Amino acid sequence: MAEGKPIINNTVLVKQTNVELVRSVLRRRKTATRAEVASDTGLSVVTSGTILNEMLASGELLPDKMEESNGGRPARRFRYNKDFIQVAGIAISYDLSVKSLQYIVADAFGEVIEEDRAEYDSIDFSTVDGIIKEIASKYANLKSVVISIPGESYDGIVRFCDIKELQGAPLERDLPGRYGITVNVDGITQVAAYGYYNSNPHLQGKSIAVLLAPKDLHLGAGIIVNGQLTKGDKHLAGEVSFIAGGISREEALSRIPDRRFLLNSMVTALTAIISVINPTQIAIYGSAVSADMYDQIYEKCNDIVPTVFMPEIKIIPDFEDYFIKGLTGLALESTNSGLKLVGQEL
Repeated sequence: MAEGKPIINNTVLVKQTNVELVRSVLRRRKTATRAEVASDTGLSVVTSGTILNEMLASGELLPDKMEESNGGRPARRFRYNKDFIQVAGIAISYDLSVKSLQYIVADAFGEVIEEDRAEYDSIDFSTVDGIIKEIASKYANLKSVVISIPGESYDGIVRFCDIKELQGAPLERDLPGRYGITVNVDGITQVAAYGYYNSNPHLQGKSIAVLLAPKDLHLGAGIIVNGQLTKGDKHLAGEVSFIAGGISREEALSRIPDRRFLLNSMVTALTAIISVINPTQIAIYGSAVSADMYDQIYEKCNDIVPTVFMPEIKIIPDFEDYFIKGLTGLALESTNSGLKLVGQEL
């Protein structure tokens, strides 16, 4: 008896994929006709119309004005309902000896609805839980929260963090069940890299890295490879603080205030990144780095890496806008099914 062929797609998978295609077009365009959706997605006009009508019935789309007629029946336009979902980003940072928490709430287009920032003596699980509880009570359509930390989370638990009271906090494990939402915890540099990459159209499809150099704290990096945010199997990718030139991470931290040691540490991290992912560009930011360090950084890296393989290196004084875009973008992305296959039409 011949073996059966593996099932590549089924009707549910294809339908979900097609819905995601239509959703992405409407979120980008904000308003569109059936024909425009069909053209952008590659789906037939019939398939596009069926999905648009279903999204209209659920409230995800709203009826928009009719197109002007050119002699035939005027085309119906659909408008994405920006209030159909809300997402939030919580940025936890520790810089210049100050612990702070910033939150933003955004609509389905990534436009910020509300934001606030405060400094704390201590930030732990209950602090974050309280912020999410407050946001959820105000926004009934809250679907996703992304929390950025100066550290890494794996298997639902913060494994290490510059803010010691967050170490071991089960943020991803416990918070979703409390509020019925998606909660993802990412390293601060991963969020920064995602926002920076998506803010620069000329970098699309390329490999880049973002290096964070906070004053008197560990270096960190966010890595995009071939247009995809890279976290690694256990979310440690980009944690260049473990590349300490033969000394422990703890000893390296004690020596970071020495400007010469900081510079050498940055060069070690940068040359490792260049060697491993061969990026087009590396952006550097943080309170420990200044524009006058550029020549030294580039020349020291170039002493190790041949010029032909050197990426463009930039020092970015203000990363705030990129970071906000990273938070909202990752939170919105997590509201999708994650399906990227394009199968047969339904």
